[in-house]
Amino acid sequence: MRSQQELRIVLFCALVLGTTSAYDHEDPYCLDKEDYCTADEWNCLHPQYYHVCRRSCGCKRRGQCYDLFGDCVDFTNDCFNERRRHCPRFCGLCTESCDNLIRDEYCENNRNLCNHPSILYLCARTCGRCRNDCRNKMLSNKVCNAFVKRRYCDTSSPFCWIMRDVCHASCTSGCRH
Repeated sequence: MRSQQELRIVLFCALVLGTTSAYDHEDPYCLDKEDYCTADEWNCLHPQYYHVCRRSCGCKRRGQCYDLFGDCVDFTNDCFNERRRHCPRFCGLCTESCDNLIRDEYCENNRNLCNHPSILYLCARTCGRCRNDCRNKMLSNKVCNAFVKRRYCDTSSPFCWIMRDVCHASCTSGCRH
């Protein structure tokens, strides 16, 4: 049988571990960076706000592939230069699961806005970007289609290998309707 001293130590350790474990396992990526963050649907629909207030917006990061900045949507041409490493999710370089970045109910409430680049970026699953293999990984069909017109999918292009992966639906004739 344990002594009272041992029991006190065990209880104290359990108490300390119990009160800190919730914070120890929280993903630092999903924390709010500012005190003003709130779970406000309208603000969370803006990538710049989401990247500062991830927890309040319902961050659900899965895996290690994520964008470092909220302005990736504004710099689509950067997907073909060195900056793409700052926006791997937006540029279609992630091989991990596709999902909504914000609360599912925010995405459902704004499903009618899926043609807007910010909504498509934040609500990829709700907007149908995760359904099948015959899709563009880059979160903008418009950009992929522009690259096809510039002949970036042609085998003679230095971008061919990445274009056929990132803009698969636009580059592959079997995917086009």
